[in-house]
Amino acid sequence: MEHNPVIPLFIALAVIIIAARIAGTTARRMKQPRVLGELLVGVLLGPTLLDMLHWSVFKHDPVLLEETIHELAEIGVLLLMFKVGLEVHIKQLLEVGVVAAIAGVIGALLPVAMTMPLVMLAGEAWQPALFTGVALAATSVSISAQVLLELGVLQTKEGNALLATALVDDVVAILLISLTIAITGTQGSVQVSELVNIVLKMTVYLVVASLIAWFILPRITYWMHTHPANAESFGIPAVALAMAFAFGWSAEIFGGIAAITGAFIAGVGLSRNSR
Repeated sequence: MEHNPVIPLFIALAVIIIAARIAGTTARRMKQPRVLGELLVGVLLGPTLLDMLHWSVFKHDPVLLEETIHELAEIGVLLLMFKVGLEVHIKQLLEVGVVAAIAGVIGALLPVAMTMPLVMLAGEAWQPALFTGVALAATSVSISAQVLLELGVLQTKEGNALLATALVDDVVAILLISLTIAITGTQGSVQVSELVNIVLKMTVYLVVASLIAWFILPRITYWMHTHPANAESFGIPAVALAMAFAFGWSAEIFGGIAAITGAFIAGVGLSRNSR
């Protein structure tokens, strides 16, 4: 019988979903965030321990299967951040903006400052030491958001401060990665024009995307709400998902930042019409 490449994907997804559900439920019973259990089971099934995707049942094309699951995971994280954007109050985010910006910058720079000397003391050159520090600077904003959602504190001032800090940290980490690549790739001489271009790209995208999300997206949803025929023809959920993916795509292509940031901005913009 001819092998169907979709069957291994079905099996892998079934194992992952069931295992994640069991682990998440167990974590909740232990009064821990569900995402903690899901992360642990991911480590268990991943290449570190059981290496599930290289079991004999997946032997036909494990590379393609791994890439497909990775892409599905990317979509899942993007939708999570879109959902977080829908839940967030923009006024509360702005209230903690200054504090979050300071905390996010410090949170990104401190690991670099603390890690580089230790790695260099271990005998490594400054380039690997710098890369190690920058790698530790990145914060998983999606994990932070999921924990805040589960704890029911996302819409509090503290929750908004933590989320905004994680978002700032994420952007600063990308800048640090770009800076590190520029430095190490040119034997220590930084191309100022290249760095300015990176910062300018990010800034322009964030401003333009925020303006579109703030002024245009609410008008689209309002138009659909006030014209039932339009809502029935297009489907509000379908339009919302399309906006999430479009903003995610534009963040990667035009802004040089993570797609989840674009999806979050889209969620915040669409949420304005519901409040």
